[in-house]
Amino acid sequence: MIPKIYAVGAIPYKCPVCGGVVHYNPKKSSKHRGLGWDCENDRSHYWAHQGQVLAQAFKGKKVAALDEVKAFPFPEKYDPNREYPITCCPHCGRQV
Repeated sequence: MIPKIYAVGAIPYKCPVCGGVVHYNPKKSSKHRGLGWDCENDRSHYWAHQGQVLAQAFKGKKVAALDEVKAFPFPEKYDPNREYPITCCPHCGRQV
């Protein structure tokens, strides 16, 4: 399905992912994405649709040259896999 760009200030009449009923959700609203909405069938359809919109916008464009990125150099004697000792109880949060 090809994503459609909706006018700012409007939500789709039906879910662009599954065709279900949508309802306005102010928590998902953004000045960049427009008004937020929820699908009755699956609340994640809003984010799936936003991903489709972004994919369509960047189709054919090179966003980042990830093949050319060098590995981040860690400081000497730094072990990213080190397991730190437990300093507080995971259940109550008190110091051990």
